[in-house]
Amino acid sequence: MKNPPKTRPEDFREAVLYMRVSSKEQEEEGFSISAQRRLLLEFAGRHELGVVREFEEVESAKQAGRPQFEAMLQFLKPRAADTIVLVEKTDRLTRNHYDAGSLERLGIAFLCVKECRFIGPYSRSSDKLIHSVQLAMAKHQTDNLSEETSKGMLEKAKQGYYPSCAPVGYRNVEGANGKRTIAPSEPEASLVRWLFEQFGQGLLSVKALTAQAKAQGLRLRGKNLSSSVAHQILRRRMYSGSFDWNGEVYAGNYEPIVSADLWNRVQDVLNGRRISKSRKVKRDFLFRGFLRCGRCGCLFTGELKKGRYVYYHCTGNRGKCGNTYTREEALEAALISTLGDLVVPAPVLAWLDAEIASREEMAASATKARAVQLRRELGRAESRWKTLYEDRLEGRITPEDFDAYASDARERCSRLKADLEMLESTRPNLMEGLKAVEIISEACRLFPKQGIAEQRKLLTLLLDNASFNQGEFECWLKTPFQELRRSNSATQRNFNDLVGKEGLVENWLPG
Repeated sequence: MKNPPKTRPEDFREAVLYMRVSSKEQEEEGFSISAQRRLLLEFAGRHELGVVREFEEVESAKQAGRPQFEAMLQFLKPRAADTIVLVEKTDRLTRNHYDAGSLERLGIAFLCVKECRFIGPYSRSSDKLIHSVQLAMAKHQTDNLSEETSKGMLEKAKQGYYPSCAPVGYRNVEGANGKRTIAPSEPEASLVRWLFEQFGQGLLSVKALTAQAKAQGLRLRGKNLSSSVAHQILRRRMYSGSFDWNGEVYAGNYEPIVSADLWNRVQDVLNGRRISKSRKVKRDFLFRGFLRCGRCGCLFTGELKKGRYVYYHCTGNRGKCGNTYTREEALEAALISTLGDLVVPAPVLAWLDAEIASREEMAASATKARAVQLRRELGRAESRWKTLYEDRLEGRITPEDFDAYASDARERCSRLKADLEMLESTRPNLMEGLKAVEIISEACRLFPKQGIAEQRKLLTLLLDNASFNQGEFECWLKTPFQELRRSNSATQRNFNDLVGKEGLVENWLPG
């Protein structure tokens, strides 16, 4: 008899543990991994789950390809139906779309213990949607950190400080005001200056220039200078005292290696030698770079016919594959149908708002109660430590007994403080994630009315892959948008019949 589907954590009898910190610095603090393991082992013990394997990772979850995460997937492949993954919270498991998709494709169930969230192949659509919001928030936090870092680098650039590693010919140094800047570094700076001076005369090609450098024994970091490296050096504005950053030019407050006049003269020589084989793009096409041939995998390219009709066809870079042409209108209609699955009905958004608010309130209450318990235990532990210390001073216990008891007391105080610090760490704001869902829903609803630039921005955000083969258009969305699409599609199919009825919301409510 076939085993019934596992829809709850209690349905599993064995588990693997996954613990992760982002950096060596966190690992060296000595409590993050151990605190996660203790939390997961306590949960497994309470629920009679046999722990068959532990996976410990010191790696950021922003990008796919974590070694221990991949090892866990390989371990779970043959036993995914019977084994659950225990993890502290969502962002410890994944912060990127690919890894989330891998868990889904393999049918792996997992439980985020601190968030009390179980996700498996047979989870309710409402739980999957809320998890997708949580995943979006984890990614949002990563992107926000990257954005804040970029802001800091941009502000540094505006102040004239080069906000990255020093290029060839410079070294990173600390300026008079304590800020990091760059300064010429010999002998590379002299080689850079020689390249500009020789090429600026207009008598040598880049290839001839590098040959002359080799003949004179001029080497860059112990190696012969290549034409490509020489060309990159000659194009870099920063050797003249200004530098490019994020498409803008900023005046640097460091010492230039060559004059601005010499740099401009070199650019004129380079531009005079360059033969441009490119042609201007007269029109931007909606599916440019997004659509691939379903037969051979080559990109589809767009062509404007009779000044008004847009057709797409396979580029044929791997030879003729026999795929057909298609009109842009047909592709756009199919795409709009897919994006329609991301338009969440207003009653569902209202329910989600109330449901998330309720869950956040329950989680906050549980966190508060746990914090009170931990502070009470910490108070007792510190009191015990104080009593031991006083007994030692008064001679009521021997030094040997004090050392034995004090070690346990110190370890317990340290462990309780670490647990309290982890508990009180900032929780992701699910309401912000719901706001993101609302924004995506509205953007998809307005997609047909937007200009092509805005439409392409939305496709860049949402689309993972798209293909066309003999009249059939298919597209795949990035996770968590695919989760949102799946959760919403059942309601959308019957939307006209269910508007204003209780059934619309019931499709999303927990069973």
